Amino acid sequence: MNMEAPAQIENEIPNEPIKDLVEGSNVDRYHELALSLTSLAGLLLGLVVLAARWRLPLLGMHSFRQAHTAITAYWLMHGSPWLAYETPVLGAPWSVPYEFPFYQLLVAGLAQLTGLPLDSIGRLVSYLFVVLTIIPVQMLARAWKMDKSYPQVFAILLLTSPIYLFWGTAFLIETFVVFFCFWFLAEVELVTRSYHWTVLALAILSGAVAALGKITTFVPFACLAGLILLNDLLTRFRRQEPLLRPILSDGAIVIIPFTLFEIWTRFTDIQKQRNPIAMHLVSTLPTTRRWYLGTWGQVFSFDMLHTLLRASTDTLGILAVPIIIASVWLALSYTIIDRRNGIVLLGALSAFLLPFVLFANSHIVHNYYDTENAILLICAVSIVVSCLFSTGHRQGGWNLIALIVASQLSWFGLFFVRDIRNPKDRPMLAIVQAIDRRTDPESVVVIYGQDWSPIIPYYAQRRAVMAPDTISSENNVERARSMLAPQDGHPVEAVVRCKSEMDKSPEFDRIFADLDTHVSKQRIAGCDVYFVGNSSKP
Repeated sequence: MNMEAPAQIENEIPNEPIKDLVEGSNVDRYHELALSLTSLAGLLLGLVVLAARWRLPLLGMHSFRQAHTAITAYWLMHGSPWLAYETPVLGAPWSVPYEFPFYQLLVAGLAQLTGLPLDSIGRLVSYLFVVLTIIPVQMLARAWKMDKSYPQVFAILLLTSPIYLFWGTAFLIETFVVFFCFWFLAEVELVTRSYHWTVLALAILSGAVAALGKITTFVPFACLAGLILLNDLLTRFRRQEPLLRPILSDGAIVIIPFTLFEIWTRFTDIQKQRNPIAMHLVSTLPTTRRWYLGTWGQVFSFDMLHTLLRASTDTLGILAVPIIIASVWLALSYTIIDRRNGIVLLGALSAFLLPFVLFANSHIVHNYYDTENAILLICAVSIVVSCLFSTGHRQGGWNLIALIVASQLSWFGLFFVRDIRNPKDRPMLAIVQAIDRRTDPESVVVIYGQDWSPIIPYYAQRRAVMAPDTISSENNVERARSMLAPQDGHPVEAVVRCKSEMDKSPEFDRIFADLDTHVSKQRIAGCDVYFVGNSSKP
């Protein structure tokens, strides 16, 4: 018997397949490591931007909205009611509530707990929720059996996106609400698999927080959730499964958040109606609805085309249009998108576009509004990249990632960094310093020509009476006649007059001509600042 035969046979077995398997495993490991390191680099970049802005004031693009959110948090720290919370910029009574103050309460609480500056905590919380949003996206990717690289690709493109590097490190509620919208979507998907009461409760809770936090952010996610629930019901119907429990549960998921939002809106309108200036801002007025919703003419206007290009560029960078074209070409050329991924891709793109139709004017006027839905464009592009990886086109996937990241960082450097370095409203801080020196902390400042941007009252830590542009000049001039009257027992000790449409009114000029005769005035940052009364802080 030849004992050398087995050894000879063994030596004759080709070991190339085993070698290829080992090499393939190593390539997979390096691929996953590269994705992890790239997403970590994106996180570090975000932390660098956050650190650079840590002690910067809330100035620059849409400082109005940042200061509006911050002044609410400030007064919550100083005794404001939680529900009828104070935003003291339109005179007494001081409550002018809009969104439910989840974010403001969280920021105010952390600022009191840590002793860190309020502006810094607001930025930190905003960016924290950018990062946390990756978790529910990962939950959805797992539930929908997407490629395992998808969460990492999504994380890379999210963390290097200009719109989230800038607005994600601002003092805004948007990223907070976006997180709860994705969490809501993830819980809704879990509900279709298990109608356990805890999953149902979490879906309703996250949906309620998102709807109360900002309804314009929640609506497209609610539509996606509705499609998920409808598909589940149709599947159960085809299988002839019982439908009563799913219908009741689905109804609760959709109806409760919107019902709570409607109750909250009515409450906020009651508070606004108590204020003679804020009563012009209640939600039921046609002017208010038009401000948020816009018109069909705006939807099909050149302004909307510009808005879509702006949103795409702020999301994917300076090469946004070529990147979108390249993504479509790659998807069609390599036929990498299967039915499941195609449905998710179509849903993400539809939800990205829907707010531009429903809230046209809001998006045209405010570029920070795009923070609410830009993440859905990132979701769609991430599907293309992950499908390139899953179908063996890794080089194409990495090339697309490199192109997108280079495009994003270029746009952030060209556009957003300029605003960080040189905000246009920085001169307002000189007015703040003068008011802080020469007025009492319990006094009131009357301000014209700043709409109702709270920059001056927030940084001066004073209550204010302002003249919103949404109110007619006639009404503002009429109130100017009694502008020195105390507000809720607080004396008016400063008046700021900046350039405004009211300057065209002869009566407005006469009022200030009379003020010039008996009140001291300084010219600061292009505005006339009057100091009233006996306040004389050196």
